[in-house]
Amino acid sequence: MNSIYHDAIACIKLPANGDTSAGSNIPEAQQIYQHASGAGLGLDIVYVQIEGGQHIHLKKYDVQHAGYTARDLYRTGLQNLWKKSVTHLKMHKNGPIRSITTDGHLEASLLLIGELWDKRLASLAENGFIVAIPSRNTLAFCDCKSEEGIQALKDLIKLTHENAEHLLTTSLYQRQDGKWAEIKTDFSVTRAETLEQAHARLHEGMLANAEVLRNIAREHFQIELDYDIGGVRWVNHFLENTYKNGSTQDHKNIILFAGAFVGQCIVRSIGGNWDWHGDDYVIRTGDGKLFSPCSKVAKQLACGQDGEDSVLGLYKVIKDMYPPVLSKAQRLLQTLYKRHADYEFHIASVLDQRLQWLRVADMDSNLVHVQHPIEENGENNGNSANNAATPASTCFYLHQMRSYYVRSSNGSFVHAEGISESLASLLPDDVRKHIAADKIIRTMYRDAELRQEQSFATIRLQKYQGDSDTDDVYVIGLKNISNEKIRVQQFAHFHFEADQWLLATSLQTYYPSSEFVDWFELSSAWIKPGQEVTAIGRLGPPHTLWAFMGEAENGASFTTSLVVPAVTVPAGKRQSDAKRQRSQYYTPGRPADTEMSRILAELQLNFSRNRSGMDAEILDRIAAGRPDWMDNNEPLLEIIRQQRRLMTEGRIVWAALVQANNLLFEEGEHDHPAMLVFSEDTYFESRPHELRAVAEKIYQLKSTEPEDPEEKLVAASVTNEMNRNMGWKLPDLLTDKHVRAAAFMVFRKHIPNGILNAAVFPILIHPATDAVMIVPVAFWPMSLTTMWRQGKLIY
Repeated sequence: MNSIYHDAIACIKLPANGDTSAGSNIPEAQQIYQHASGAGLGLDIVYVQIEGGQHIHLKKYDVQHAGYTARDLYRTGLQNLWKKSVTHLKMHKNGPIRSITTDGHLEASLLLIGELWDKRLASLAENGFIVAIPSRNTLAFCDCKSEEGIQALKDLIKLTHENAEHLLTTSLYQRQDGKWAEIKTDFSVTRAETLEQAHARLHEGMLANAEVLRNIAREHFQIELDYDIGGVRWVNHFLENTYKNGSTQDHKNIILFAGAFVGQCIVRSIGGNWDWHGDDYVIRTGDGKLFSPCSKVAKQLACGQDGEDSVLGLYKVIKDMYPPVLSKAQRLLQTLYKRHADYEFHIASVLDQRLQWLRVADMDSNLVHVQHPIEENGENNGNSANNAATPASTCFYLHQMRSYYVRSSNGSFVHAEGISESLASLLPDDVRKHIAADKIIRTMYRDAELRQEQSFATIRLQKYQGDSDTDDVYVIGLKNISNEKIRVQQFAHFHFEADQWLLATSLQTYYPSSEFVDWFELSSAWIKPGQEVTAIGRLGPPHTLWAFMGEAENGASFTTSLVVPAVTVPAGKRQSDAKRQRSQYYTPGRPADTEMSRILAELQLNFSRNRSGMDAEILDRIAAGRPDWMDNNEPLLEIIRQQRRLMTEGRIVWAALVQANNLLFEEGEHDHPAMLVFSEDTYFESRPHELRAVAEKIYQLKSTEPEDPEEKLVAASVTNEMNRNMGWKLPDLLTDKHVRAAAFMVFRKHIPNGILNAAVFPILIHPATDAVMIVPVAFWPMSLTTMWRQGKLIY
């Protein structure tokens, strides 16, 4: 049973009073799940889970998509409330009234347990109960005909509201016919500002500060800022100009206004609330993480942008930490799996460079684990022959799943989504016959169907020649030229073959509207008249045509497309390419290995989940100590000092070993230096073997004296085993990618068995330091640890 449902505890809280302003900008995924109890309390019910003493509110999205009704959740919440409370429940008599204490958080919520009042405590109030719940941890009662008791309850309410926190209500409640009736008291209490009120005031103040920045941009720069990535980009540019111009003006207001604006962009994107952390204003997310946009603004004003260390980098990192909301089809897949574990689930994916259907082995939160198919020779595709009886496993993100089909335990067809003509041809016959022809996605179009007259939108595309065909970079701008709002419902790239345009995406389906919003970094799917949106990046292999299909606000549909222009390679680049191709030390591009990219993604997700719980004690326990041989003049001491930063803020990438102290390849007690190569380019997320090939070319230069100046520089670096240079870029002669080499430390406690048994491994990097370190093995997925132990990471 899903833990969200199984562990939920029902609690009462103050009603929202219809005021949605505080949550209107919070995505549904971050909103607290609540509803009125209907028991006459005039209060709302929320659901919490208790982890490590912390009360974590269940989110609306999690509850709704766990597949349970409000009635089921309410019943389970009451059961868990009683189980949690009964162990510590105590009764206290104070004159004419009695009080109940339990765990210090759930006392008032005991009002929801009907059996407690109608059976267990009924003998304590012959004429019925009058109860007061002035705060979350206060519950007192008396007999409804005890005037002295009722006055004592009113005194308790007044005293509590003047001094306590976590307040609820000044009303009394009378038990009648198994229900509570609210009785308003005849006094009002004035008291100091509550913590909730202080937070509300902080939110209003920071929103007002953000609006000040928008007004400045509007009046002085003629720019209309929205609370999205476009607004963050403008702030980033403004801060860089201020830094480069060496402005001596007081930056205090800039920090406050720009920090408030970036913070509001974060809140609009992932949810969260403004809070205090020491003297700083921070955004506290629903899962307890803290982000400080004001501090980031102050740092950028003082030091300038350093790589991705900027307000824009902060925003992108936060966006990456919180995956997109699932589509309707993905939520259905998740619900079916939870309710029918005996069903067969199959998803479409590209594995070993081949489009195929893969059976789901397990679905854990946002990860889908699939089995590798068994080949005709009895071996696993992508697995060792001696383990052929057990299918290998690969994982994907659920929010990336667009095509799947489901069969019941007896093999009958249940449901299918996102089936294109190409995918349909790969389906089993008993599944394909159940899918209606009009539900199958077209993959072939005539020229006139895609290249229509552009009456709603135009495309501006610029292509930059990369170091290889797969490195071409595109800047795509889509502009609304109509008088209506428009939105893109699906888009894709095509190639021309046999007088038709053929869909060229890897899964042979279209990218959905949600991915358009993500790629073009929009806050809304709708594009205003005259607005142009852009996507910048490596959008896949070379394509012939991009097409966007959508609708206008008035319901009219449109298709707009553009053929990718050819790019002329400059003469200078042709000459350097020719020289590189002639070099015996050049490493050409290698095909992608999707299994390695999935392993890296699983590791990144697992590490991100554990980061929030890394307190000082845990970090000290994970970090490696300083070796006895390392003195204060040793450059590698920087790695020892930067471990905490790397583990709490670093990014995970693949690295490949160039050379290492021979003692690391056998059992031992001591840690030793080594040399590796790595890249921040996402190209290598699926190509660690290409990094390994580059590393081998570097090692071939060891103890040589080449004539070429670039080769000579590398040879000198790898020959000198005392070289402690951490983070030097390799010359273009060795690779046409951005690859760096670095000295590093191999900490035995961070690798399986404490022995260096791999030439490829994941490392942590950070823009603020050249120090790198291997990701501690405690966070590795089992598949990666197994590959290390079996020697499959040697290449």
